[in-house]
Amino acid sequence: MAIDGDSVLYLNNGKEVLQWNCITGDTWLIKYPPDSSIPTDRTILASLLVSPGHRLWASAPFGCIAYKNKDYLLSRFKMIRNGSNESIAFSSVDVDKDENVWVLNAGVGIYCYNPAKQSIQFWDEEDGLTVNRMHKLKPDHDGRIWSMAYDKVSVLIPKANRFYNFNIPLSEGNLNYKNYISCLANGNIIGTINNELIEFFPDRIGAIPGKRTPQISQVNVPGKEIHLLHDDNLVLKPDENTVSFKFGLLTDKEVFPFDMEYMLEGAEAKWKKTTANNEAVYNNLPAGDYKFHVRANGINNAWQSEEAVFSFTIKAPFYKTTWFLVLIAALVSGILFFLYRYRLSQKEKLLLLENKAQMLEKEKAMVMYENLKQQLNPHFLFNSLTSLSGLIEINQQVAGDFLEQMSGIYRYILKNGDNETVLLRDEIEFVQLYINLQQTRFKKGLQVNINVPGEYQHFKIAPVTLQNLIENAIKHNIIDAGSPLVIDIFIQDDNYLVVKNNLQKKNVVETSNKKGLSQFTSLYKYLSDLPVIIEENDDYFKISIPLI
Repeated sequence: MAIDGDSVLYLNNGKEVLQWNCITGDTWLIKYPPDSSIPTDRTILASLLVSPGHRLWASAPFGCIAYKNKDYLLSRFKMIRNGSNESIAFSSVDVDKDENVWVLNAGVGIYCYNPAKQSIQFWDEEDGLTVNRMHKLKPDHDGRIWSMAYDKVSVLIPKANRFYNFNIPLSEGNLNYKNYISCLANGNIIGTINNELIEFFPDRIGAIPGKRTPQISQVNVPGKEIHLLHDDNLVLKPDENTVSFKFGLLTDKEVFPFDMEYMLEGAEAKWKKTTANNEAVYNNLPAGDYKFHVRANGINNAWQSEEAVFSFTIKAPFYKTTWFLVLIAALVSGILFFLYRYRLSQKEKLLLLENKAQMLEKEKAMVMYENLKQQLNPHFLFNSLTSLSGLIEINQQVAGDFLEQMSGIYRYILKNGDNETVLLRDEIEFVQLYINLQQTRFKKGLQVNINVPGEYQHFKIAPVTLQNLIENAIKHNIIDAGSPLVIDIFIQDDNYLVVKNNLQKKNVVETSNKKGLSQFTSLYKYLSDLPVIIEENDDYFKISIPLI
């Protein structure tokens, strides 16, 4: 049963509620909407209560609470958290002065539903509740939520979102009963502990003692005891590095329960609670300046005293003093400086030798490459003159063109003889002259395909590179119209110019010294960070030249 004012009563049989106005005699039946998930033979309504705003509330199955709507039906919504597998035992449901609904789920914690915001909050032991298995709860006139479990009392202060917890020294060993709580008209809370009735005064929760500062009464160091009568800084010798403090607060701890806390600034960063004898001990403190802080902290952080502070200094031994450390630092710095200068000198000598060695290697590579270029003169000249001699007898016009192309080749060599690199465009024009002369000699037995897009022709390569590679292919392979030597020149991976030919190797190569490609590879080590890549299999020979 629940009563609303002095005339309306709500009567509950576990499945539906009868609303009765005892003055007019009118009755209304408040039904629970059909729900196939709830067995018809079980109790589905309990814990009736009426809020200050005259709304009827009740606990419902499956972790829900229900309220009367305008249609005289009970609407329900789920109270427990989504995905939670917690047991459901709503042992207490109540409403505070702000119409918030408070539910105690025994063994789990406390829920609060705010109808205006349609939001749910939850508190348990991790949030400061003294124990999850509370028996009953009750809001007081100021919105604080009182809950009890045997001799334990936990008061939630929603505005501060913290708990005020304490024990009542009654029936401490008896756990064979349930607590009940009620709120009196004067705002005091009545609770039961076994057979005892206890009255609580909520207004006293906020009471704090008069402002007092803790007293540091005594400081002990090895071999002497110091009584403090003033705030002078204490200076201790290097071996007096074990220090203990005694302190206290002249406030009645029974009336205003509190804990003493202390912290040694310079040695620790967090406050510590004292033992019963209010003493702090520090061993083997290093030299330095320290401040010892003491304060009193009311139970549940209800109040806090001002801090008492005591300063002291432990002198450093001479080998740790500033002047000694500066002297050592200067000595070490001098040694390090001379070592640094020595190593820098040795490194400069080493770099000089390395540079000389690199220059010699580069000169060696350039000499070897010059030899490669010079090979073009006698060998190519002999073959070309032989071909020219035959052409003069057959076709003087072709012989003239042949001679013109030979002149272009030697003009290019003379022009770029001292250059490390040439434009790829110029090299392709030069090698085309060379290809034309060779095709005059080999006819359809030699096929050269050049596929280099215009955007790559501004890159550079070493002069006569393509001529050397084509000549190398001609030198080592059989050239025949029935099985022509096919040479492809193209760009690969945007970084390489590739020269690739099919393999039809000669059994004997008379003019080969087998050093051309190694000399060629050595040169490109100084021209590019990318390596020359040489590949050979049963079908083809391929060499990739890095573009510069």
